[in-house]
Amino acid sequence: MAAIAFPSGRRLAALCLVLSVGGCSGAWPEETRNGCRTFTLKAGADLVRGPEDLVWDPVSRHLFVSADPRGRDGRPGVYSVAIDTLRTATGTDLPLTPAADVRQPHGIGLDVARRELAVVDHRGADGQGGATIHRFTVGADGSLTEAGAYGRVRNANDVVPDGSGGVYVTQDHAAETGLGTAWELVTGAKRAAIHRLPAPDAGGEATVARDGLYFANGITRDGDRLYVSEMRAERILVFDGALSGTLSPAGEIPLPGQPDNLNLDEEGGRLLAAVLPEPFVLFLALKHLHGDGRVASAAVGIAPPSGQPATVFGDPAGETVSAATAVEAADGLLVLGSVVAPTLAVCPLPPVSR
Repeated sequence: MAAIAFPSGRRLAALCLVLSVGGCSGAWPEETRNGCRTFTLKAGADLVRGPEDLVWDPVSRHLFVSADPRGRDGRPGVYSVAIDTLRTATGTDLPLTPAADVRQPHGIGLDVARRELAVVDHRGADGQGGATIHRFTVGADGSLTEAGAYGRVRNANDVVPDGSGGVYVTQDHAAETGLGTAWELVTGAKRAAIHRLPAPDAGGEATVARDGLYFANGITRDGDRLYVSEMRAERILVFDGALSGTLSPAGEIPLPGQPDNLNLDEEGGRLLAAVLPEPFVLFLALKHLHGDGRVASAAVGIAPPSGQPATVFGDPAGETVSAATAVEAADGLLVLGSVVAPTLAVCPLPPVSR
């Protein structure tokens, strides 16, 4: 999700009108949520609101959660939870362990082989050249240790390791003001980009690997192939050349809504995408800031050879999780989070549809 502050009053109404341009293409996924459990996230006595992104680490067997309440009640930061806790939790609360003190976390990306977690942090981004992209080393117990920063990217959204110690970062828009952002969305200006940042100790300069995108959001990599959510265009862009940094278009995957975060289901060999049913700022503003309304949630999986999206989670009424913005596969579980809620949904991982 984009780092957009929640406005109020006339500003809210105007912004909602502006950002309501656009709509969903294709049929919305049908209800598919059997066996799901919903938990309220807690770190001690503190509520953890807004699980922005999720990453599964098969080595430490922990799920990492990036959470930002965005000015509402709740404790921001990067958290972890052991898979055994996730699998056997009962009751209504799920205890999380604070792993990193990041005050405005956004996307996160894990390099399993190098044992490094990259974290987008919007704290202090204004006037300082953009969001900081932190690097943490990952311990065998799921602990995180600060290990420098890759650099800064203005309007950074999500991050994924590039396979050589650096990272790719999506920049969802180019404008530096709210008015400029609204102009980009209304006019359909394609000013989003993908940046490549080298490892902190490797030297070299940050580069723009691809630009001219329409609101670049989630990003993930599978070997030499890079997948990027072009959210407002309701599709996933596919690029080859991720290992070399010379990205070349390799196709696109149309979706029945607006894709947010992406992850790989390594065991199932498929791409997972959280899909939103309507312009995201509009539903955040109208259905969450002005009441307890719930928004439909869905996630799709894309696997070869068909390459067609198949529903892995569908919740048309938003009863299990409202407005899911993140999805991850973790040791046979499907986990979903929403930036608007202090909850995680934990479901059986559906079989691969090819």
